[in-house]
Amino acid sequence: MNNANYKKWLYSGVAIFIVSNVAGLVGLAAGIYSSFDAMRAPESAGIDAVGDGIGSALFFTFFFLITGFVGFLIFILGILKMRRFKSPK
Repeated sequence: MNNANYKKWLYSGVAIFIVSNVAGLVGLAAGIYSSFDAMRAPESAGIDAVGDGIGSALFFTFFFLITGFVGFLIFILGILKMRRFKSPK
């Protein structure tokens, strides 16, 4: 197996990690914003008003934590391939 393609693994892992974290933060902010927006309505008085926004914020946080972890694992795999490729034989 040729390990010379370690750069592909490194760049892919970093890209997945960065994109997932940025998208997770945007989703979290959108969920919190929708919660506060729901509280602005005059008929909202309880947890029911903010439940949907908090649920979507938690969903985005969980989903993008998982994908960020996968990106980190791909990055680690690229580092291991790089060390194996560059080690003297």
